[in-house]
Amino acid sequence: MAVETLGLPESFYRSEREHVLVAHGAWTRPQYLQVRRTGRSQKLSNRAQRLAFMDVFEEFERAMLEQNGGDDAALAREATLLLCSGKLGSPYVAIICDELQDAHP
Repeated sequence: MAVETLGLPESFYRSEREHVLVAHGAWTRPQYLQVRRTGRSQKLSNRAQRLAFMDVFEEFERAMLEQNGGDDAALAREATLLLCSGKLGSPYVAIICDELQDAHP
């Protein structure tokens, strides 16, 4: 299991996941290293700190999958990856989603 080495509270990890990873679709290490964290109060000023965050995040995601398959954000991510991969055929050209702003922050 990944060890939290940044000295940050659990609330930081939850917030970072919601406001950076989910909001920007930055689920992989390369994506997270590239995404801007504008407006975040806690600075992660270098690559090593961001990678340390990802160690904890990836362990959290693994644990969620083992226990119950994940939350809404994980389900949406997996559905998006599956649809975009071309592995899942769809008779639809587009998907319309009303009230999408309520789907995630």
